[in-house]
Amino acid sequence: MVLSEVRMAVERFDRDLNVICRCAKEREAAAKRDLDKEAPALQRKIAAIRNRRTQLKEELTACRQEEDHARQRLVELEEAYDASVQHRLMVSALPSTQTLLDFILGDPAPSDCASPKPLASTRPCPESFLSSATCVHPHLSNEETGRIHA
Repeated sequence: MVLSEVRMAVERFDRDLNVICRCAKEREAAAKRDLDKEAPALQRKIAAIRNRRTQLKEELTACRQEEDHARQRLVELEEAYDASVQHRLMVSALPSTQTLLDFILGDPAPSDCASPKPLASTRPCPESFLSSATCVHPHLSNEETGRIHA
């Protein structure tokens, strides 16, 4: 190769390199213009996404607070229900008035607890009999009747 051929090859390489650089700069400028055009739209989208994220966080916080209040109310209702059940059990464990009357009058038969008797069978003696020992209650001996009226 002669010197002139080498020079021509270097000049051709230099021209090709300049063309490549110019094309790269043009592509870079075009890409920058495209990004500059898209940037405001992307920034608006990013801002909208951030706003939506903030809104969703607030909604999530509100939902969690509502859930906490609902759980607290559920606990209160369960406690009230348990207290009601305990009260009902306690009250149902107490003897009925008829059972107490039957027991006081000396007839604590379990069958009587299931079917209460009318109060007429346990009515007190008339006033005229209160001072005498002849008052007879259907379930008491004369001695027990006397103690009741004494």
